[in-house]
Amino acid sequence: MNLNKYIYNRSILTLCLLVFGFFSCDEDSILEEIPLDTLTTANLYSSVSELELAVHGLHDRTRDRFFYDGNPMMTVLVGGNGADLSYNGENPAGSAFLTDYPSQLVPANDGRVRRYWERGFEIIQMANVLLDAIEGIGPDDPNFAGEEEQLAIIAGEGRFFRAFMYRTLVALHGGLPIFEDAVASPRTDLVRASEEETYNFIIADLEFAANNLPIPGEGAAQGRITRGAARHLLAEVYNTVGRYDDAISMASSVINDFGYDLMRVRFGSRFNDNDPVLQDTTDSRGDVFNDLFLFGNHNLPENTEDIWVIQSEPLTLVNTIDGRHPGERAFGPAYHRLGTGPDGIRAIKGPNFDLFMPQFGRPVAWAKLTNYAAYDIWKGDWDNDIRNSNHNIFRTWRYNNPESKWNGRLIRPAVDWLEREDNADPDSPLKLDANGNTTNRKSDATIRNDTIQYLWPYYMKIAAPNQHFSQLNREGGGFSNNDHYAFRLSETYLHRAEAHMRKGDLASAAADINVIRERAGATPVAPADVNLDYLLDERVRELYGEEWRLVTLMRLREVDGVNVYVERTRRFYDNDQAIGGTGAGIQDFNRLWPIPQSEIDLNIDAVLEQNPGYN
Repeated sequence: MNLNKYIYNRSILTLCLLVFGFFSCDEDSILEEIPLDTLTTANLYSSVSELELAVHGLHDRTRDRFFYDGNPMMTVLVGGNGADLSYNGENPAGSAFLTDYPSQLVPANDGRVRRYWERGFEIIQMANVLLDAIEGIGPDDPNFAGEEEQLAIIAGEGRFFRAFMYRTLVALHGGLPIFEDAVASPRTDLVRASEEETYNFIIADLEFAANNLPIPGEGAAQGRITRGAARHLLAEVYNTVGRYDDAISMASSVINDFGYDLMRVRFGSRFNDNDPVLQDTTDSRGDVFNDLFLFGNHNLPENTEDIWVIQSEPLTLVNTIDGRHPGERAFGPAYHRLGTGPDGIRAIKGPNFDLFMPQFGRPVAWAKLTNYAAYDIWKGDWDNDIRNSNHNIFRTWRYNNPESKWNGRLIRPAVDWLEREDNADPDSPLKLDANGNTTNRKSDATIRNDTIQYLWPYYMKIAAPNQHFSQLNREGGGFSNNDHYAFRLSETYLHRAEAHMRKGDLASAAADINVIRERAGATPVAPADVNLDYLLDERVRELYGEEWRLVTLMRLREVDGVNVYVERTRRFYDNDQAIGGTGAGIQDFNRLWPIPQSEIDLNIDAVLEQNPGYN
């Protein structure tokens, strides 16, 4: 299906069904030139409140298409699957996206590559429908008399979402067709703007939003876009195009002008000190970093760190839109599949329904951490960085079945499955063969599955411990109703640090990074040690599961002659079972993703150029 026809039809139908679902919406009537009794983009909006509903539609569609779609949208963009942070642990030797770049990242791969393209342009079209409607409001229209400021705010939010999606797509694909207006009929004459032109378009949108959206704290509702969010994103984009002084200025405005601050004292709902699983040791009693991610804390007035929070709501009789977050399903290990322990008795039990524990939900290991993300980045401050505490990254998986003598012991697959004189007794001597060697009861492949699919460090910011409101017999079924940070102030500091570093001011870059590390109790970084690798490491420590990691890597393109996305994938993607092997077979030209071939084929009246390497 042609992109333009697809996004046009989807956007019109979405606006009719989502915003005014009680009306009938017939596409043939929509295209009539002078409709008298049918909703169109010309007569759909007759008040500010109706325009506000369209903004809600943009929030809803962005949340559901990118933040809350579990696999592969979220695990690839956010989790870094196929790059430096993670890979599919449920089926590491299978055909999950980006386990084999040569066969999967191809123009004809419409099921995967096209998915990102279509969804991004769908939201761009929705934003353009709204912006065209605002542009079409006449100066004498009585329905909008005296509403100029509110119209500018709504236009700012529409332009923010358009820029947000273009920022994602240009990082993935390079220069793009630019749509300044809504697509009114299918087009087959698209051409790509250059990357520079695309970024200039993004910057113009964000500069408008940064000056017209509400001051943080004065927005219409929780989760709405403010000047803080627009300036935060603008700082990132300025960094991308090399406007480092502008990036510093914009990030500084976010940090200094709106009352934001890193949280340094405990607040809101707190970690349960008596939780026997998450506490694990007497020293693990929660901290302010943990507080940031607990259920109900994201939107609290005392939380001065949130810039843009994606909102979730449980399904109720009143709220019928599914706003569940699938982070547990995507990002956690499938501990419930471990099965029996060395003695043949079930190794891990939930307290209520045997299989699932309320602290962890029901994960299925779609984003298994690389060793880099799970271990390497923490080595210098393993014991003192609060972000690595057991309640923030759960590592102490234990047998918990009271029927077993193994109950309470740490699970160590490579050791626990060695044959003993009595396998029911963990203290029984190891059995040796005739040559004096130990014997393992599991194959290497099975043990690897234990540590790739079943048990590995679990970043608990993704989870909603003991807070599940649906599928209670499955502890949420992999879903929670936690809100989710899209932008948080610590990332703004890292945007500013990036700009300082790129200018060669390592002292200022270190100072910004150390604001974050001081809150974490970590060792300060010396200016001489600040480089791109260190900055990207710190982004993982602070922002794993929040930043769009693939966008971060791909927007950097080449730094000092190094292809950042490709080089880091080769260095850290350690799935040795992947079809493409270690590094998933990534090639130099994969620094950009291809343009979907179906878009090129249907664009019969102009040349929609393919990216190098994909022809």
